[in-house]
Amino acid sequence: WFNKEVSSQQQQPQQIPSIPIESERKESDDSDLNENEKMFKTWLTETVGLQQYFALFVKNEIRSLQDVSEYIEEKTDLTEIGIKAFAHRAKIWKNIIKLKESKQTNDDGNNQNDTQN
Repeated sequence: WFNKEVSSQQQQPQQIPSIPIESERKESDDSDLNENEKMFKTWLTETVGLQQYFALFVKNEIRSLQDVSEYIEEKTDLTEIGIKAFAHRAKIWKNIIKLKESKQTNDDGNNQNDTQN
């Protein structure tokens, strides 16, 4: 029944080359980012300290600080885009609130200047 030749000639599994996905890109490879994306990534890296989520934001079409301010309206939105760790959501949310407050302050200042002129 059993043919020894077949069993001794078992094929080795072929190695399939892997294609790097967005989240596996080198952190320093920012050459394909526009200025808004660079500013957003810098904010996420230096201010928030959670740069590992940059690819998740981009995957969900959030590519700038303005996008964050405009589209992330509730802390639960962070879960929806894929940020699972509670502490990370809390940290990002606190920084988004600060970002929105500073944007509001800047907008109010600009509006006051407009009414004075």
